[in-house]
Amino acid sequence: MYSSDDSGSDFEGFAPEVVAAAEKKLLDLLELYPNDLSDVDLSDLDFESSDSEDENDDASTSNTNQNGDQWTDRLRRFTIEDFNGTPGPTTILPSDANEIDFFNLLFPSELLEKIAEETNRYAESEQEKKGQDPKWRATTAQEIRAYIGIQIVMGIIVAPNQDMYFSNDSLFKPSGINERITRDRLDKLNQYFHVSDNSQNPRRGQPGHDKLAHVRTIMDVILPKLKSAYNPHKEVSIDEAMIAFTGRLGFKQYVPLKPTKRGIKVWMRADPHNGFVNEFQVYTGKEGRTAEKGLGERVVRDLSRSIWGNYHHIYYDNYFTSIQLFNDLAENKTYACGTIRTNRKGLPPTIAKSKLKKQGDVI
Repeated sequence: MYSSDDSGSDFEGFAPEVVAAAEKKLLDLLELYPNDLSDVDLSDLDFESSDSEDENDDASTSNTNQNGDQWTDRLRRFTIEDFNGTPGPTTILPSDANEIDFFNLLFPSELLEKIAEETNRYAESEQEKKGQDPKWRATTAQEIRAYIGIQIVMGIIVAPNQDMYFSNDSLFKPSGINERITRDRLDKLNQYFHVSDNSQNPRRGQPGHDKLAHVRTIMDVILPKLKSAYNPHKEVSIDEAMIAFTGRLGFKQYVPLKPTKRGIKVWMRADPHNGFVNEFQVYTGKEGRTAEKGLGERVVRDLSRSIWGNYHHIYYDNYFTSIQLFNDLAENKTYACGTIRTNRKGLPPTIAKSKLKKQGDVI
C-alpha cells in the first residue's frame, strides 16, 4: 500500500531499481511466512466508510475494527482475475469515414432537430414578451449543425473577438467562417440558442428544480452514446475536470491549485489508453449548507457501476480512495488502485502514522 498525504502533489512513479528492491523485500517476507500464502478474499472485509474530502476523517486507533476484522503485517498472495471485457469501438465505420462520421455517432440528427425546435420556441416566447424581431427567422437542424461546427472552429482558431472572424482583411481574417454565415445571423443564433424548454423547469428552491435544465436535453442523449459507442480497456481512470467559466452560476467552483481555477467541476471516467470519456457527472454543489459525506466514494460507484463484473482496474487519486470503496468494488468484481490519505477511516495505526522517507519504501 502506498500512503499519500493530502498535499495534492503528483506522484511521478518508481525507478526500476526501486521496484526491484521492493519486490525482493516482498519475496523475503513471503518466505518468512510460508504457511500464510492462501488467497485473501477482500469481500470478507467490511470497514467503516470514509467521509468526503470536506469532512475530517479520523484514522483507526486499533488494528481491529467494529466488525472484528483485523489487519496483519503478514503479506499474503491475492489472485488477480483476468480481465474479461472486450475493449474498443462498438461500431466499425468504413475505411473512408471522416471526422464528421465519428461525430454523428455521438451527436445524432434527432438531437439537432430538437435543438432547432427549442431555439425556435425560445425565440417565439421572447418576441411575445418584447415584440417582433425583424432580424430573426426560424432556424433548421441543418443550420444548427453548421452553427455547432462554427463553435468548434472558433474553439480551435481563437480570435480576440467575434467580429474578427468577419474581417474583410485577409491579413487578419483567421478562418473562412464569413463565407458560410453572416455576422448578423450568427449574432441572432447566439441570442436565441436553446436546447431545452425552460418553462418546464420549476423555479429555484422549488421541488424538482434541475440546475442543469439548460443542457439536460443534450446530456440525456450524449451520455448513453458515450457508454455504448466504446468499451474501455482493462485500465480505467476516474478524476475531476474543470470547464472554464467566469459568469454567474450557482455551482461555479473555485479551485486555486488547478490550471483552470474557476469553472464547472465535472467528474469523469475515461480510458487512459486514448482519453475517450465514457461517463461524466456535473457537480452542482452542496444541497443547502450540508456537505455530502462520502462524495468521492459515491462518484466512483456511480461512474463505474456500468462496467462492474469485468475485472476492470480503476485508478484514482486520494480524493476518492477509502477502504470501504476498495471492498465494495472487489465484491463487484472490479479492482482499484489509488493513493490514500492517512486520516481515512479504516487504516491501521501502523499505516496511518508511518512516514515513508524514500520512494519504494514499503510498510
